[in-house]
Amino acid sequence: MVKKSGPAFATVEDAEALKKLTDANDVVVLGLFKDGESDAATLYKSMSANHDEYIFAFTTADALLKEYGSESGIAVLKDFDEGNALTSFTGEGDDAEKDAMMFLAGESLPLVVEFSQDTAPKIFGGDIDVHVLTFVDKDADYYDGVKDFVGEIAKEYKGRALQVIVPKTEGRIVDYFGFKEEDMPTTVIAAMDEGGMKKYALEGKSSKDAVAGHVAAYFAGSLKPTLKSEEPKPEDTEGPVTVLTGKTFNELVIDNDKDVLVEFY
Repeated sequence: MVKKSGPAFATVEDAEALKKLTDANDVVVLGLFKDGESDAATLYKSMSANHDEYIFAFTTADALLKEYGSESGIAVLKDFDEGNALTSFTGEGDDAEKDAMMFLAGESLPLVVEFSQDTAPKIFGGDIDVHVLTFVDKDADYYDGVKDFVGEIAKEYKGRALQVIVPKTEGRIVDYFGFKEEDMPTTVIAAMDEGGMKKYALEGKSSKDAVAGHVAAYFAGSLKPTLKSEEPKPEDTEGPVTVLTGKTFNELVIDNDKDVLVEFY
């Protein structure tokens, strides 16, 4: 990510200056404040200095406050999905900044993002750390239907989970997740946390009900991460020493009534 080398935000005095900014950028975050020294305005300026992933602007111009209908708010100016989005911002409360950043995260990317080398930094470098990746063949008959239901699910989890369409032509990420064309359409949730990425793969083909249920189960905390594992073989348990795989570890070790000595190598 490129760090800002100049001011954290652009001060705009009129519609013409704002248009120049929006013409040059896909997304612009505009702080609208009647009182430029209010607590809310001060917090907004601090936020802009701490988040390089957005283009911030600031105004106290009466004409712009009237145009966007707010005297203490934040607008995300964009031309995709439903267009511009506005939220009130008073700066009050312990979660004021967190809630504002969640708003920006949900509004600054399209509801459904197509993965590419250009969009990858926005997907994995943004504030939303739950990514629902659906791998598809865009030339297949099923594609339009998949894109439609992914968009519907995206609306329900806006700001909480980012829906991503991954074309089969994006070979590196397809290979990374271990999918083949015959698996598609298929879906995996990639959740980022302090320990790295955890994957939650959907079993079987992607459908509206299957993906919706999978995402709901993730947020309910009832999914277990998918572990990369060899398929168990009958001979694994035939000798004096049992060979464990990721898929048999819980059954043979954790849920075993006997004491088990495990050698990791």
